[in-house]
Amino acid sequence: MAPYASISIGIDRYQLFQPLNFASADARAIEQFFGQSSSNPKHCLLMTDNSTPIDGHSTLPHQQNIQRWLEHFCWETLQPGDPVCFFFSGYGLSSGGKEYLMPIDGDPQNPEQTGIALSYLYRLFSAPGLEAMFFIDANRGVNGRGFGEGAANLAKEFQIPTFLSCQQQEFSHEAMGLQQGIFTAVCLEAMRSQPNLSLDKLQEYLASRVPEISEHHWRPVQNPWAILPNNGRVFRPLFVANAEASGFFVEATLQQRTISRESVSRSVNESELPTRTPRSIAKSTQSQSAIVPYHPTARKKPRPKSRIMPVSIGLLGTSIAIGVLVVNIRNYQSPKSPTIAEESNTTTQATSSPNQSREIDALDQARQVIISGDPNSYVWAIALGQEISPSNSRYPEAQKDIAKWSNKIYQIANAHALKREWQQAIDVAKLVPSRSPMYSAAQGAIRLWEREQSGKPMAAS
Repeated sequence: MAPYASISIGIDRYQLFQPLNFASADARAIEQFFGQSSSNPKHCLLMTDNSTPIDGHSTLPHQQNIQRWLEHFCWETLQPGDPVCFFFSGYGLSSGGKEYLMPIDGDPQNPEQTGIALSYLYRLFSAPGLEAMFFIDANRGVNGRGFGEGAANLAKEFQIPTFLSCQQQEFSHEAMGLQQGIFTAVCLEAMRSQPNLSLDKLQEYLASRVPEISEHHWRPVQNPWAILPNNGRVFRPLFVANAEASGFFVEATLQQRTISRESVSRSVNESELPTRTPRSIAKSTQSQSAIVPYHPTARKKPRPKSRIMPVSIGLLGTSIAIGVLVVNIRNYQSPKSPTIAEESNTTTQATSSPNQSREIDALDQARQVIISGDPNSYVWAIALGQEISPSNSRYPEAQKDIAKWSNKIYQIANAHALKREWQQAIDVAKLVPSRSPMYSAAQGAIRLWEREQSGKPMAAS
C-alpha cells in the first residue's frame, strides 16, 4: 500500500468564534504522524493559525485558501487510487439541512456563505478516485448540538470512511492534561500502537477508549461515531505494508484487544450505526504508548472528590470538615449536580446560560474549600475546578488555579522532605494529580524520598 497523504486543518483563533485550545496541536500531530511514512513532503498539507507557507503560498485556513489548497491537492498533487487522510479540528455548523466546517474567517450567522460545505468536500475527494478517509472533530457546541447527521449521510453516499468525534447530541472536548482533543489523542494512540489496524478495529478501539479517556480527564463522556463502507476495505490493514520501514508504530504495541462479534462480516446497516460498542469489551494491559493506563474498576465508580487517603489523623479531620463545607455550599447554591459543557460556545453575549452559572459556581466553590497548608483541600479544589469546561469563559482562569493548587501540594510535600519527614512528603506528593504539570516532578521526588527513607544510596548521575 502506498504511504498515506494527509490534509490536516486545525483552527484555534477564530475571528468570530470562541477560541479553542488544541485544535492546531491536533492537526500538527496528525500531520507529523502521516509525515513519517511519506516519501514526498508535499503529500502532507498542514493548515493552522500559524502554519508555514508552502512555496511562498499562505496556508492560513480561511475559506478561499482552504478551497484552493484542497482542489490543488486532490486534482494536481495526488493520483487516482492514492490513500489520503483528511482531518479537521474546529467548529462545525448545521444550517438549512446542510453541514459546514467553519474556516478561521467563518461567520456563525452565515455558514452558507462563509463555511466549507461537507457536500463539497465529499464530492471533491471522490471525483478523482482517491482512497480517502475522514476524521472530523467539529461538535464544539455552537448553536446547540446536532452536527453529524449530514456527514453520516454523505459518508454513506460516497462510501468514504468517516470518523466523527462524538454523537449528534454530545459535545467534543479537549483535555488540558493531554494538550490535545480527546478524540485526536485516542486516534493517534490507536494508529501508533495497533499492528495491522483496520477500519473496523479502529472503530472498536475508539468506541471503547474515547469514553474511558473522557472520564479519566473529567470531561463529559463522548462517544465517537464511525460510518464505514460496506466493502472489503473495512477489514483491510491500513498501514501494515509500510509500518516497519516507515516507523509508523513508534511506541511499544498494545496487546491486541479481544472483542467478541456476532459475525465477522457486517451488513451495511451495522457498519453505519454509531459506534456504541458495549463497555464490557475486554481491555488489554497498556504499554507506554497508552494515554493513561486502564484500571478495570475505575469506570464503574462514581466520580470521586479525592482518591487519596489523608496523610495523617489531623488531615483526616480537616478533610471531613471540608466535605461538610462543600456539601453545605452545594446545597445552598446549587441543589442539582452541575453538568459540564452544556452551553453554547458563543460567549460573546453578556448573559450566561444556566449551565454556565453552575460551572462558575464550581470554581467559586473550589476557592472556598482551600485551607492554607492542607494538601487535601487543594485536591478537593482541583476536582471542583476540573468541572469547568473549555467552552466556559472562566476555563482559562480555572486552569491557572488548578496549576497553582497542584504546585501548592508539591510545595507542602517539599516542606516535609526538608524536615526529613519522608513518609509525610511521599504521601503528600502522591496527591499531585496525574494531569498536573507538576506530576512528573512529584513522581521523581517520590522515588528520591523513598530511597532516602530506606537508607539506600542514590545512583551516581
